[in-house]
Amino acid sequence: TIVVQVNGKVRGQLNLPHNSTEQAVLEQVQKDAKLQTYLAVRTVRKTIYIPNRLISFVV
Repeated sequence: TIVVQVNGKVRGQLNLPHNSTEQAVLEQVQKDAKLQTYLAVRTVRKTIYIPNRLISFVV
């Protein structure tokens, strides 16, 4: 399970295989309609990925 944060707030979780790459996690975030509502409004300035734990977006 990978936690998804937007501007420091938890906005969702993704169930992905252990050792998923950052690219694979980003693809799943783009497919998730709930997460897209937070990311589509503005441009993402920074992405922080901690393997097997967290992906955080600063918008």
